[in-house]
Amino acid sequence: VIHLLPFACMPEITARSVLSRVSRDLVLPILSLSLDEQTGKAGIITRLEAFVDLLARRRRVGSSVLRPARAEISR
Repeated sequence: VIHLLPFACMPEITARSVLSRVSRDLVLPILSLSLDEQTGKAGIITRLEAFVDLLARRRRVGSSVLRPARAEISR
């Protein structure tokens, strides 16, 4: 799951806490990206590439071996 949230958006901040619980309970990797007009494209690309690498490793090794993933961009 890739969760895009506008910086300082209250509904998304609430959803973020729910997604953390879902990630933990279902062992589901979630990437949360907080975005605003100053967010750099290169940083987002780097985080997406790392998340894809993590997913590929989970598939190779087996999801039961790895803990849920969580990466985010924060200001």
